[in-house]
Amino acid sequence: MMTNAITPLVYGLLIGKSAEDYNLFFENVSKQDNFQPESIMTDFETGTIKSVKDMLPNILHRGCLFHFSQAVCRQVQSKGLTTKYNEDEVFRLNVKELIALAFAPLDQIITSFDLICDQFDDDANDLVEYFEKTCIGEPKRSGKLWNIHDRVAATVPRPNNSVEGRHNAFADRVAISHSTIVKLGEKIRREQSKFEVDMTKILQSHDIKTKKACYRKLDERITRLANSFDPTQLDQFLKNMAANITLWSFGRTKNKFYLDDPDGFSYYWYDLRKEEEIISTRTQGGSSVMIWASFGWGGKSSTCFINGRMNSNGYREVLKIPLVDIDNAIGGSDWIFQQDNALVHRAKVNLAWFKSQKINVLPWPSLSPDLNHIKNLWGILSRKVCAEGKQFKTKEQFKAAILQS
Repeated sequence: MMTNAITPLVYGLLIGKSAEDYNLFFENVSKQDNFQPESIMTDFETGTIKSVKDMLPNILHRGCLFHFSQAVCRQVQSKGLTTKYNEDEVFRLNVKELIALAFAPLDQIITSFDLICDQFDDDANDLVEYFEKTCIGEPKRSGKLWNIHDRVAATVPRPNNSVEGRHNAFADRVAISHSTIVKLGEKIRREQSKFEVDMTKILQSHDIKTKKACYRKLDERITRLANSFDPTQLDQFLKNMAANITLWSFGRTKNKFYLDDPDGFSYYWYDLRKEEEIISTRTQGGSSVMIWASFGWGGKSSTCFINGRMNSNGYREVLKIPLVDIDNAIGGSDWIFQQDNALVHRAKVNLAWFKSQKINVLPWPSLSPDLNHIKNLWGILSRKVCAEGKQFKTKEQFKAAILQS
């Protein structure tokens, strides 16, 4: 990037997208004179992220905003929420607020996410859980990777749209039949000669092609919003930023919700001496209920049904009655509490509450359901409630079946 104009300097012809392929590319680029970048922007491919971490450990790595928003949009589609996104204005704004988290200061991400969670209804639980696992809790994508607050403040590019645009245009130009490495090399040389002319103009203080006026105004609005961030007006900041995010409309599809099976129905311990169980899957998505319960060597707690999205305060309220009142009865005098270690479970206010109640919490890895015994209990309950493919028309019927089981 030179004076906010982006020009390609290196072309890499890779045979694949694995970390090894990218390692070889960065290894050769690093050998070039004056290769001392301050930062690098990429998409969120696993191979790219791993390679940058291994080969360029001291360089600031940032993810592309466009690819970040694209990943969220794909999840809206895959979770069966396309029709809801198209028809529900509130839900559409909430989805954009998830993407707007990229513009909030890094130290405000968790608080902001908790605030957004309260605004989603039950139908979006899968989407919110995906975002939490991928970007918030113990993420595959660190907040430092997808958060761009500092880039906005410094008025540097947020997405790598310029690179994508040039790549697509170049791909169209080299789309020739019976291509050979010689012909491809010639195309690259011609392409590079054009950019050398652009760089010469830049060095001579000439203007080259810039953004359209509408995009410049959008950049200015986003920069003003980011620079005027007020932590006491967090909800309004997210809504204002979301209003400036434009996403494509999803194709409309017929979408029905069935209480067809609870989460975890497809997980079970498999006895090799017996035949495998055949497990059906939903085709259009189902409405759901969320429950909380605990058990120990001496018994189990009552079942608590949770309304809406769980946050840190709601989780603490859920624990107060069933956990504190019966803890010694089901766990013994020296019992230890094991939880899922989701983000709301590990909130500072909840950790302080555990300490005040003298509850010993088991330290263990987040997002490791195979280590939590209650996952097996949920599996047993799921198969019993939904035996023989049974489905339910209302949540009341579903809850009654759960309690009876």
